[in-house]
Amino acid sequence: MTDAPTAGTGIVGDRHLVAVQTFDIARLTTHAMPLVPGTFVAVSGQGPKGDSNGSGKTSFLAAVSLLLGEAQWRLEANGSQYAANLLFKPESAGLDPTHRYAQADRGYVVGVFADPADPARTALTVWVRIAAMTPYLKVRWTSGLHVAIADSDLERDVLADGLWEAMPRAQELGPKRFATDLYGDAPRCMAYLDTPMRPSAPSLLSQQMTEMTPARIGEALIELTGRQRLLETEAEQRRRLAEQKSSLAERQEADARARVDEQADLEAVQDRERSRQHLAEGEHMWRLHFARGFLEVSTKDAELAEMIGELEQSVEELDGQRETAQDELDTLRGRQNLAEQLEDAQSALGQAQERLGVRRDERGETASKLRALADRRGELLPLRDAWTGITVEVAAEAVGAAEEDLAQARVDRREAEQRVREAEAELNAARAGDGGPAGAALARLRSRDIPAALLLDEITLASEVRASWEPRLWPHRHAVVVGPDDEAAALGLIGTFPGISVVVADAALTALPARLPEGVTADVPVARFLNTLEARTDFVTAPERAVDSALGEAVIGRFDEEIAGRAARVAAAERKVQRTTAELEEARIAQGTAALALDAAREALGAAKAAAELDSMAEEERALQAVIAELDTALEALHSAVDEAQKAWLAAATAVQSHQLQVNAAAAAVDQLDRELRGIRDKLGQRRTERDNLNVSYWLVGWADTPDAAAELLDAQPDRVRALRPRSLRHRAAEKLKEALDAYLDASPRVPAELAEAKERRQRFADGESGVAARDSDFTSIAQPLRDLLDSRKDSDRILEDRIVRSQRERATQIEEMTAETTALDEEMERLQDAISSRLEASLDKISKALDRLNRARGGFGAELRVTQIRPPTATSPWTWEVSPRWRRSPSGGMVSYREVANGAQVKVFAIQLVLAALLAADGARGRVLVLDELGNSLGDVNRKDVLRDLNEVAAQQQVTILGTCQDSVIGDAAGVCGEILWFCHQAHTEAYNQPTRVWGYDANGERVELVRDWLTAGRSLV
Repeated sequence: MTDAPTAGTGIVGDRHLVAVQTFDIARLTTHAMPLVPGTFVAVSGQGPKGDSNGSGKTSFLAAVSLLLGEAQWRLEANGSQYAANLLFKPESAGLDPTHRYAQADRGYVVGVFADPADPARTALTVWVRIAAMTPYLKVRWTSGLHVAIADSDLERDVLADGLWEAMPRAQELGPKRFATDLYGDAPRCMAYLDTPMRPSAPSLLSQQMTEMTPARIGEALIELTGRQRLLETEAEQRRRLAEQKSSLAERQEADARARVDEQADLEAVQDRERSRQHLAEGEHMWRLHFARGFLEVSTKDAELAEMIGELEQSVEELDGQRETAQDELDTLRGRQNLAEQLEDAQSALGQAQERLGVRRDERGETASKLRALADRRGELLPLRDAWTGITVEVAAEAVGAAEEDLAQARVDRREAEQRVREAEAELNAARAGDGGPAGAALARLRSRDIPAALLLDEITLASEVRASWEPRLWPHRHAVVVGPDDEAAALGLIGTFPGISVVVADAALTALPARLPEGVTADVPVARFLNTLEARTDFVTAPERAVDSALGEAVIGRFDEEIAGRAARVAAAERKVQRTTAELEEARIAQGTAALALDAAREALGAAKAAAELDSMAEEERALQAVIAELDTALEALHSAVDEAQKAWLAAATAVQSHQLQVNAAAAAVDQLDRELRGIRDKLGQRRTERDNLNVSYWLVGWADTPDAAAELLDAQPDRVRALRPRSLRHRAAEKLKEALDAYLDASPRVPAELAEAKERRQRFADGESGVAARDSDFTSIAQPLRDLLDSRKDSDRILEDRIVRSQRERATQIEEMTAETTALDEEMERLQDAISSRLEASLDKISKALDRLNRARGGFGAELRVTQIRPPTATSPWTWEVSPRWRRSPSGGMVSYREVANGAQVKVFAIQLVLAALLAADGARGRVLVLDELGNSLGDVNRKDVLRDLNEVAAQQQVTILGTCQDSVIGDAAGVCGEILWFCHQAHTEAYNQPTRVWGYDANGERVELVRDWLTAGRSLV
C-alpha cells in the first residue's frame, strides 16, 4: 500500500530515487547502485588507460536519465528507438569479435523510489525494459521492493525476465505516457550528456546555451517549474475558442444562404395559400347559393309538404275512423246477452290478475338467490386467477412441504451464522498472535508479563522447504516459546494446560536468532530447537514424511495450506471467513426462497379452493337462470291475458249501458266520414301537383344538408351577403374561382391542361342560370382540378412552411446559443490568460531573484532575467515567453546578455547557476534529479569549487539529487563537498563488463538504508 501521489506529480509523487540496477546496459554490471537523495553525487571512475575515460560513468547517467523520462531521449518520436543504443554491444565495448560475445536483445533499468518519512511503506519499483527491436521501450511499476537479489551477475540476470513478467500488466506504460504518468507534469530529470547515444540539442546545461533563443530558454525554465501544463491548457482553450468562432461564422453564413432559397419557396407556398383562400371563398359562395336556393324552395316545399301531410293524415285518420265506425256499427247490431257477458268478463279479469301476482313473487325470490351467487362469484374470481389447475388436496400438501422447507432453511441459516462467528473469532485470534489450544496458555503468560510467543507464528518457511519442514513442525503446533530465564515461571503458570508444549529459546525473545537451517527464518532465537529437530528427524518421500528413528515415529506431510508463520495462519483464517460468509449468504438466499415458495403455495391453495367452489356454483346458477327464463315467458303471457281481459270487461260494460243509441250514432258517423273523405282527397291531388313543379331534387342534392343548417349558414353572413339571391351568389362564386386560378398560376411556371379547360368552363358557368343541372353549371366539378392540385400540395406546403419556419427558428436559436457560448469562452479565455500570465511572471521572478543570489554568493555582481511575453495573436500561434538571462561582468558595468561573447567557463557556470535557480524557485522540486556530464571541464579552480559548493547546497536545500561526472582533475574537489561517490571501473579492453561499482557515502536515513541493504550488498565484498 502506498500513499496517493501529490496532484501533478504522477504515480511516483515526490518519492526520491534511492537505488538503480541495470541489466545488459552497456558494460555495466547487474549490481545495485545506491543514491543518497538530496545530495550532490560525484560520479567518476577508472578506464583501461588509467584515467576516468571509458569507465562507464556516462552510460550509467544515460540509463538514469532514461529511467526518469528525460526529454532529450525524445520518447514520443521514432518509437523511442534511441533507447536501444543503451544495450550492450560487443563492438561498442571494443571487444575482439573472436570472443563471440552476443549482442543484448533486451535490457532493463530498474529504479527504486521511496519517501524519506516512511521508506518501507512507500517503496515503489519501476522497471524500464529496452529492446533492440520494436517495441523499443516498455515500463512497468509496482509497490514495494521488486528487484533481483542474488550473489552473482548470472543469477541476477536469470531473475530479471521473471521479475519483469511477474509485474502487473495493468500497470504497463508505453514510451509516450510513462514520463507524465509516473512523474507528472514537471520534468523529473534534466540532463546534459556528452554521448552519441541520443541526439543532442542546445540546453541550459550545455555549453551551447548561447545558441538557444530567449523563447527556448523561457520554455525550458517554465518546464523546470512545472508550469508547462498551464500553457498547454491555454492553447487547448484557445483552440476550442477558435473552433467555436469558426463554427459560428459558418453557421451564420449557411443561415443567410438558406434564407434566400427558403424565401422563394415561401412565396410559392403563399401564392398557393392565396389560391386556397379564394377557392374556399368561391366554394363558400357556391355553398351559400345552394343554401339560399334550397331554403327558398324548401320553405315552399315544406309548406306544401305540411299541407300534403296534413291532408294525407286526415285521409288516413278518416279512413281509420270510418272503418272503426263501421266495425262498431256491425258489432252493436250483432250483440246479444250483454249482462251475462259483462259478468263473465269480470270473473276472467280477476283470475288473470291473481295468476300474474303469484308468478311475480316467484321470480323475485329466484332473482334474489341469483344475485347472492353473483356476489360470491365476484369474491372468488380474483382468487381463481392464480389457479394452476391443481386440486385442493395437492395444494394443501404443497403448503405443508413449503412450511417444512422454510423451517429447515431457518435452522440452516442459524447454523451458518454460528460458523461465521466462529471463523471470525479464529481470524481475530490469528491476527492477535493467540488462539488455538495454546492461545489460553499464551494469554496467561502475557498477563504475568512473561515474554512468550506461539512457536509456529514466529517461524517462516521458504516454499522449497515446506515439504520437509511442515511434518517436522506439526507435532509442535501447540508449543509456546519462552526465554531461558522465564522457563521455571512459565511452567508454573501453565501447569494447568495439559498438552501444551514449552520450547525454551536460546536467549531472550528480543535477541536475533543464530544460524538457522536453510530455508527457515524465525523472529525469536530458537536455532537450537530447529537445528536439533532437523538433526533427529529425516525427511522421506513416498509418502512425504518426517521420521524420528529414535522414537519410531513418522509424521505425514503434504499439507494443503502453510502451517508455519502468522501470516499463513491469518490467511487460512481469512479464507475460512470468506467461505463461511459465502455459505451464510447462500443460507439467507435459501431462506428467502423458501419463504417465497410458502407464500406461493398458500396462494395456490386459495386459488384451488376458489376454483372448486366456483365449479360447484355454476350448476346452481344455470338452474336458477333457467327458472327465471321460464317465469319471464309465463309473465309475458299473463300480462297479455290481463290486458285482453281488461278490454273485454270495458267492452261489455259499455255495451250494457247504451246499445240502441250507439247503433244509430254509429250509422250517422259512417255517413259523415264518407263525405269528408271525398273533399280532402280532391285537395290532396292539387297540392301534390304544385310540389312536383318545385324541382326540389336539384337543390336538395346541391345543398345535401338540413334547412336549419342552411338558415344557420346564411344567418352567420354579413347583411350584404345574406340579402343576395341565388343567382348573385352564383356569380360571386365564379369570380372567386377566377381569382383562385390566377393565384395558383402565379406560383406555377406553366399552365396545366386541366386548369386551361377549367378557365373556359368557368366563363360558361358564370353566364349560366341557377337551378338547372348541366356540365358547365356545377361549380364543384369545374373547380375540382384546381382543388386536386391544391390538395395534393397542401400537406407538403404545410410541411415545407413549418420546416422552413422551424429550421429558421432553430438556426436562430443555435446561432444565439453559439454566440453566447463564444462570448463566454472569450471572457473565460481572457481571465485564463491573465491568471496564467500572473503565475508564470511570479515563477520567473522567483528564478531571477534566486539567480541573483547565487551569482552574488559566488562573488559575482548580480544577475537577472529579462522577461518578455508575446501573447498568441491567433489560435495556432504559441504563447511565447522570451527570457534573456543577463549578468554583470564588472562592479560598475550594466547587465550583459547571455549571448554576448564570454569564455566557456563563464557560460557553463552561469548555465548551471540558472538551472539551480530554477530548482530553488520551483514548487515541489523535491525528488527531482539533475545530471551533469563532464562537470568541471573548462572551469578554473575557483569556478569549479564555487559550482561544486552551489550544487551541494541546492541539492540539500531543495531535496534534489544532482549527479555529476567528475574528471580526474575535479574528483578531488568534489570529494570534499559531495554526499556520495560512485566509482566505475573498467580495467581492460579485453573485459566485456565493468567491475562492481564502488560506492562511498553516508545516508542519515537509516530506514532507507535498511530498505535496500540486502539488495546492495548481494554479490559485493564489503572489505
